[in-house]
Amino acid sequence: MISVQYDERGFSVSLNGTRLLAHTKAEPCVYIGRAVEHVDMYRGNFDISDRIEERLGLGDFSIDESGGSSRITLSRGFRALADRAWPSRCPRKKAVW
Repeated sequence: MISVQYDERGFSVSLNGTRLLAHTKAEPCVYIGRAVEHVDMYRGNFDISDRIEERLGLGDFSIDESGGSSRITLSRGFRALADRAWPSRCPRKKAVW
């Protein structure tokens, strides 16, 4: 059974007593960011690397428990970034670390 325990400092998600996620504002469990990728290919061999330009922790959270389920929304400040869909025409790809 999945359970969610939380207080004003953070939350944790457990499955049958085993902790799957732990989150606090100081140590967020989800980050969003931007990176520049570099891909080289020679005769079917690929060398893929990236350089992180920006990494933002989604430290703020809200939990809605209604209808017998829990919905966790992660954000940074007042804007809910985790629920926002990134535009498909962005000039740079977005990644989640």
